[in-house]
Amino acid sequence: MYIPNNYPTRMRGLGTGWTDGVGHLGAWGGVLLSGVVFMAAAPLGWILLITIPGALVPAFMVAIFGNARAAARSRSWPGSPGR
Repeated sequence: MYIPNNYPTRMRGLGTGWTDGVGHLGAWGGVLLSGVVFMAAAPLGWILLITIPGALVPAFMVAIFGNARAAARSRSWPGSPGR
């Protein structure tokens, strides 16, 4: 069963608004927390161990899944060179 069939529009809007608001609070808190971490006497290597995988893992996922999706899309289009 689909969500629109189970919940009225106002309730779906309320849930979306709360989710967006909590996400904005998390982004705001993350900026404050990262400032505290960078100002702390933590060694630079510790911070790099957190930030580098956080940048490389999504980059590899986009490279792998993005290329596969683009190839599948080009094969499915009529008149594409892959057909």
